[in-house]
Amino acid sequence: MKTPLDDLETDDFLVMLSKERYVPIKEQSFEDYKAAAEAGDKIARHIVGKAYHFGKGVKQDYEQAFYWYLLAANQGIAPAQHNLGLLYGKGLSVDRSYEQEFFWYQKAVEQGFPLSMSSLGACYFYGEGVEKDEKKAFELFKASAEKGNASGQYWLAWCYGNGYYVEQDLALAFPWYKLAAEQDHALSQCHVGRCYLHGLGVKKNDDQALHWFKLSAKQENAEAQSALGACYFFGHGVAIDYKQAFYWFELAAKAGDAYAQNNLGICYGNGYGIKQSYELAVHWLEKAANQQDIHAQSGLAWYYETGNGIAKNKEKAFLLYQQAAESGLHDAQYHLGRCYQYKIGVKSNFKLASHWYRISAKNGNEKASRSLYRLWEKYVLFVVWILLIVWHAFLLRRNAPDYFAQYIPISLYFTYLVIKWFRERKMGERKKSTKGIF
Repeated sequence: MKTPLDDLETDDFLVMLSKERYVPIKEQSFEDYKAAAEAGDKIARHIVGKAYHFGKGVKQDYEQAFYWYLLAANQGIAPAQHNLGLLYGKGLSVDRSYEQEFFWYQKAVEQGFPLSMSSLGACYFYGEGVEKDEKKAFELFKASAEKGNASGQYWLAWCYGNGYYVEQDLALAFPWYKLAAEQDHALSQCHVGRCYLHGLGVKKNDDQALHWFKLSAKQENAEAQSALGACYFFGHGVAIDYKQAFYWFELAAKAGDAYAQNNLGICYGNGYGIKQSYELAVHWLEKAANQQDIHAQSGLAWYYETGNGIAKNKEKAFLLYQQAAESGLHDAQYHLGRCYQYKIGVKSNFKLASHWYRISAKNGNEKASRSLYRLWEKYVLFVVWILLIVWHAFLLRRNAPDYFAQYIPISLYFTYLVIKWFRERKMGERKKSTKGIF
């Protein structure tokens, strides 16, 4: 007589790393599966393990999941071996052990289980439980991808897109992302959206970008939710809608996405799609800054400098500007130069102010270019006037005849020539340094 267990072939166990799909387990049938598992049925043991693992038809219990997975894994069930590796890798009910994670993934790979191929490849890629080996990782990703596994296709695309082990080739990366995305792989759907948005390996298409971001966002992918918010904010493939932008930024921010937390802070700080609140702006910028988001660090520094939404603390502002500037953010580099010029949380230092203005200007910041020019103009004028004072004092000591009639006009004209020369020189440097940036 046919039982429900007869329909459970290995295809039912193909799951994604980002979000597993499970064999449907109805609450009223769980006891039947458990009875079969207790009688020694290896497939039922895996199903019961998954039921406990993910709380399907029974209360979630990682210890029970581990127990049933182990029984099924020792009976040679590849998906159970894979999920056992997953428990070890995440430290669920057992002490985290990358060596044991690697061991069980390898067992499943020996049986040709495609999902474990991509997971084992990740172990080799990061050097977890085994010596780091990008070549071996790439080979496993490719084998998994060619067997149609979405996770393997994602990893293979990621290697092509970032140039790991192979030469970077966005045109090769995109088709693999697309294949995985069409299997509802949330991370791949997000990447396909980014490819369409920025024209990476495919012709730029804002409408397609929006479509794939929506699909991924509906699967609760925080990165996609954040990207979807940006589409509404900037009008990519859709009319600008700050309320929708805020909605998606908030979802992603609460899920821990630093980019969204920074953007949510911007929304609160400027009243985009929500009532303006400096306090809430600071709250979300702090969360993003704590995740080392450089834009949030620079934005939060401004609030500490001005005292909006938080107690004024110029020393803290300086440190945040410094963190973001040293990480390469040109706007923060400009503000750091400003700190050194105007003694904001640090002693005045002409040399360092000039240094950071110059770096920011080279990175395309026009405000830094103008500030560098004004800083040097003041410095040159100061030096010129000191020299003139010394020269005039020297002439007075010699009781030079017709002093005022002869030398004051000459001094003023000399100063004019110096300023004119300096301005022409600095303007030429500004044009040269910003050429082709925008």
